Amino acid sequence: MKVYQHGARLHDNIPHPHTSDTVMMVRPVDFAFNEQTATDNEFQNVPTSKPDDINANALREFQQSVEVLQSHGVNVIVLERPTFGEATKRKLPDAVFPNNWISTHRDGNVVLFPMATLNRRDETLRSKEVQKLLHDLGFDIKNVIQIGRDQEDEKFLEGTGSMVIDHVSRTVYAALSVRTNAEQLDNYIEATRYYTKSVTFNTKSSSGLPFYHTNVMMSIGDKFAVVCTECIVDDEVSSGQQVVSTLKNDGKEVIEITLEQAEKYFCGNILQVRSNNGNNVIAMSESCLKGFTKEQLDILQRHGTIAAFPIAPTIEFVGGGSARCMLAEIHLPKRALNKDNQHLTTQWLQSVLSDNASSPGNI
Repeated sequence: MKVYQHGARLHDNIPHPHTSDTVMMVRPVDFAFNEQTATDNEFQNVPTSKPDDINANALREFQQSVEVLQSHGVNVIVLERPTFGEATKRKLPDAVFPNNWISTHRDGNVVLFPMATLNRRDETLRSKEVQKLLHDLGFDIKNVIQIGRDQEDEKFLEGTGSMVIDHVSRTVYAALSVRTNAEQLDNYIEATRYYTKSVTFNTKSSSGLPFYHTNVMMSIGDKFAVVCTECIVDDEVSSGQQVVSTLKNDGKEVIEITLEQAEKYFCGNILQVRSNNGNNVIAMSESCLKGFTKEQLDILQRHGTIAAFPIAPTIEFVGGGSARCMLAEIHLPKRALNKDNQHLTTQWLQSVLSDNASSPGNI
């Protein structure tokens, strides 16, 4: 395990809320087995059903998942089929997992991430569409930051798939892999100017390969953490117990899961969110719910109500991702509109949608 201290940051006296009451989900209109990502995502399975049936099943599972969250009082923004720009010309088989390419922050920043495969990079072509959607819903976007070069093809960092973030202690955890580059992790921390510590480590699956994303083996809530210590490589630079000690020192109640629970049931791929009335909700899949022991579920339920997504047959089995991967938290502040700033807001939106709009800053 390597721990880097990053010193005093911006907004040191303004805490970032750990959970959000609003998430963005993307309707999987192009859902299919993604051959490009299957090279290192061991959780994808080649389907035997017809492509049209797979797509229809994914759409049904998605809608049911949206309704599950809404029934628990969580605000869900659904990004529908692309309506303008280059994205309308591309097939986006993994679009149902938006947390990998975009994140939002309570200071008004939107961050875009460098994706490892070509068809996942195409998802970032929807950035302007997402900005417009969030703007129309009253969110305040101050700046758009791009990590890495435009269409980065060497060093990747796939959003909150690569990073599991403790907003309370300002710590970013990352399992290094092809999709999680340590240099880009540092770039993200420098760009957001909020987090003070990064904890990196190596992992090994039951087949001996690194876990493709950190959020498959780890999740952090406001006062708890789920982590598969069994997959963390104990060598001269990393130790599962060191990671657990760091979490406990930051006040987390730690639930250790087995390699089987992480790989077979996606028990690490969960997310704590918040309902409209302030109650905590923990999103997970139905298979994940079955994979936890009674004792583990008792602990989790002290930290939130379980919202189980019915996604095991298609989105999990074929897509290789689970409930957490489907949720892009919206941490942006709401915009206060008045006569003085209405004109400026309109100008900003026009510049975003213009083909001549400036590119986001590269970090």
